[in-house]
Amino acid sequence: MMRGVFYVSKKGPNWNVRHLGADLDYRTKVSALNDAIHAANVTGAMGYAAEVVVRDADGQWQTDWTYGRDRYPRNG
Repeated sequence: MMRGVFYVSKKGPNWNVRHLGADLDYRTKVSALNDAIHAANVTGAMGYAAEVVVRDADGQWQTDWTYGRDRYPRNG
């Protein structure tokens, strides 16, 4: 099964979401995560294993949301 991974990381004063080599910048971590989770949910609904990973303060990638395991929308 193909995998859709959405990478969320701090980039200067902003936050960045990277997927398939494309980058989108956001002013806040919350907005970056919300958009990444929405896109991962769409990707998962198309039959791909989809997840959102976030780079922590130590530079390590941590899974934040996984299609089929975590609630969508997250706060709803």
